[in-house]
Amino acid sequence: SQDRDLLSARRSYQLLRGIQQQPPEPLTVQRPGQPESGHFSRMLEAGLGQRAGRAYASYGLRLAYHDLLDNHQGFPLGAQIEMAALKVRQYLVSNRWQLQQLDMVDIRSLAPRTDLVRPLSWQVAAGLQQVDGHRARQEVLASYLGGGAGLTWQWQPGLLAFTLLTGRLEHSRVQSPWISPGIGLDSGLLWRNAAGSALLEFEGNYFADGGLRHKVSLAQQVELGRNLGLRLSARRAFSRTAGSHAELELALRWYLFEE
Repeated sequence: SQDRDLLSARRSYQLLRGIQQQPPEPLTVQRPGQPESGHFSRMLEAGLGQRAGRAYASYGLRLAYHDLLDNHQGFPLGAQIEMAALKVRQYLVSNRWQLQQLDMVDIRSLAPRTDLVRPLSWQVAAGLQQVDGHRARQEVLASYLGGGAGLTWQWQPGLLAFTLLTGRLEHSRVQSPWISPGIGLDSGLLWRNAAGSALLEFEGNYFADGGLRHKVSLAQQVELGRNLGLRLSARRAFSRTAGSHAELELALRWYLFEE
């Protein structure tokens, strides 16, 4: 027994000497960036675009805070919190001004699932938005409340794939009944790349009154600085009542007024 104790002590001593001579590499944990290190909270936007062959200028203002394609420094990929986002269009030939959208709130949480953590992705939005009317090239302003839930997967670092089942309540002057409920699907790919961030998205909605709308969009934001970005977006939309049309827009986004 005494021999075994001496042998055990000798081996323990040799092990400690080995650890001392070859210490393990220091553990480094990468800390995520903080929102205060990212872009400023408010945003001004100006751009040029074309919808169904008609050229327009667009102007936007958002009071807070961040969308999926904004400069990602300090923000997790797949997180969006927007409040009081206004967008106005000026059609250049006719000089007609149009309120394009007023989103009071638009929140998205696309949290990827892992072997240990399996969160539910979700989104909720409410406000005013131009939607396809009953004739080609016609839009009408609709108030809406929408939300959805689903799953997000991280295919590789910086690349998320998501699918959500959605619901929407909508009211406009051309809809019957007064409030039209709808169900739909929202799927896409969100890619953080060397230039900034890109989003490929498919949205489809079917309404109780028989209305059917779907849209495919692709957008890329190029980061020109911490508080300056250039966003190129293309959309192809289809409506059962108004047919299909395409949009292309290039906008400069300036972030200002740090909280």
